Amino acid sequence: MLQIGLDTTVVSKFRKKISSAGVTNKDNSHTHTCYPHFTCAVDTENIRRVFNDCRDIIQRIHLKQYELL
Repeated sequence: MLQIGLDTTVVSKFRKKISSAGVTNKDNSHTHTCYPHFTCAVDTENIRRVFNDCRDIIQRIHLKQYELL
């Protein structure tokens, strides 16, 4: 296997930095929440975090819909 010499923590921090730069819609009227994850499918704890964040996004959508957030 080809080794490119990049530390995975450096790569993950870079990806998080890019992802957290700001996520908005086309006309910049709404800001969206972004949850960056650096994980693999066999790491069950990280997959659990991904699902928890998905649940949080869905809850936020519903709370905003009913003007509770």
